[in-house]
Parts: sequence; C-alpha cells; structure tokens
Amino acid sequence: MTYWFPGSRRTKVIALFMTAIAISNVIGAPVSGAIMQYMKGMGGLRGWEWLFLLEGIPSIVVGCLVFVFLPNGPRHAPWLDEREKAFIVHEVELDDAAKEELGKGHSLWDAFSDYRVWCLALVYFSGVICFYAINFWMPTIIQELGVDKKDFFKVGLLSMIPWGISAVFMVLWGAHSDKTGERRWHVAGALLITIAGLIGLSQVGHSPVPSLIALTLVASGSLAFVATFWSLPTAFLSGTAAAAGIALVNSVGNLGGHFGPDLIGRIRTMSGGASEAAFWALAAIAVVGTVITLVLPNTQKKLS
Repeated sequence: MTYWFPGSRRTKVIALFMTAIAISNVIGAPVSGAIMQYMKGMGGLRGWEWLFLLEGIPSIVVGCLVFVFLPNGPRHAPWLDEREKAFIVHEVELDDAAKEELGKGHSLWDAFSDYRVWCLALVYFSGVICFYAINFWMPTIIQELGVDKKDFFKVGLLSMIPWGISAVFMVLWGAHSDKTGERRWHVAGALLITIAGLIGLSQVGHSPVPSLIALTLVASGSLAFVATFWSLPTAFLSGTAAAAGIALVNSVGNLGGHFGPDLIGRIRTMSGGASEAAFWALAAIAVVGTVITLVLPNTQKKLS
C-alpha cells in the first residue's frame, strides 16, 4: 500500500482492502457451518476435515497466483501507461519527502532502532488480541445464546450480522480519517469502541439481542482499528524502513492471534465456563493500547 498510495488516501484504501476480513466472515461463517453440519461423514471424513480441505485448497491456489499476477509496484503494473506510472510514483515520493517532519527513516536499522515502532507493535498486539479472541470465540458465544449446539449453520448465519455491519463501519471510519487527516484519535477511538463492546459482553449475560449488539461493537471497533492503525507507522517510515517496520509490527502484533483466543479459553476454564472475566481482561489490554496511542509522540503530521 505504501508503494501505491500516498498517506492522505491510504487509510480508506486499507479499510477497503481489510473488508476482505469482514466479507470472508460474512460468507465463510454460514458456509463453514454448512460444511461441518451437512458434510459430516461424507467420504469417511469428519466435518472439520472437510472444512480444512475445502477452505484450505483455494487459499493455497491464490497464494501461488500472487507470484504470477501481483506486480512489484506501480512501475511494473501492466494496466498502467507510462504517464500513470509516473504520476503514482511522483505522488508517493512527495509523500515520503513530507515525512521529514516526523523523523524520516529509510534503512532496516532505522526501523529496529526507533522506539516508536516497538511501541506501535505493542499497540497492534493489544488490538489483535481483541480481534482474534472475538473472531475465534464468536461462534461459541453465539451458540451460548440459546442456539442448538449441532446447528452450525444457524450459528454461521447469526455471525454474519456483526461482520456485515463491521465491514461497512470500517470503510466509513477509514474514509473519515482520510477526509479529516486525523489518525491518532481514529485509532484510539476504534479501540474505545472495542472496549465498550467487551464491557457490554461482560454485562449482558446470554441475552441474544444485547449480546449481538456488543459483538457488533467489538467486531466494528477491531476492524476499524486495523484499518486506521497502519497510518501511524507509515507516517514516519519510508523505503526499507517502512517495509521492515511494518514487518516488525506485524510479527509482534500478530502474536496476539495466539494469546487472545488462548486467554479466553484459559479464563473460561478457571471460571467454570463463564466468559465475563475474560472480556474484562481483553478490555484492560485494549486500554493499554489506547493510552500508548494517545501519548506516543510524533506519529502523525500536524493538522493544518
């Protein structure tokens, strides 16, 4: 994204790109439920084995196609003429030049030696913990609202509601960030929405409508966070430092993909199956990310 779009347009574009997460859940949740429910025993395979096969193979195919069809940057895009290539490269170079204000970094060492990168990695870690915790546990949470444990398809249909709304919200949130030029409060605000949803989940018990509303808040806040977050590290890193910084933040942050679901599981086990304490723990982690986002200096250009 940093090769193709200047910072002023990047957040909305990232939000549009990230809608793939929400849309894949909207489509994938009922499809996954149907596979597990209706293909169980076919060919001697269990439902989850069919799930892995039918949803894993397309991912492998697409991964291979990326090497063939994805250009390395605007200069290598076959669908652009020379004038369009030059325009895009020029706009991105101007955006890179403007990063002097925040302390421009080019090299690999610039990324690893900048404390802001490590702080943002912690922020991303906190947001990803919440996102994956709810992503992995949403079917169980919905199931506990009174859905038959064997009706995986219905669980998938109900899961469409939070993810469908969050896809629209994420794009609007990212577009508003680009329109106003404000980044820090959009990132923190998304985490605050996530926190509100988590606190809501801890209070509503197994009431279906309030629980779905709370789940929608968590999903919307988490996705809006992911969409707007990347405007912060790319505001002061460019070139190799941007690639290395993004990789570093991603590497540290995506560890939350393990710790989030595991945290809920361990707390539920210790509390006899109750999730309230887990939701409070996740909310506390999100608070840490919110505070760091707001107090960390020089992560956004001054608004004119």
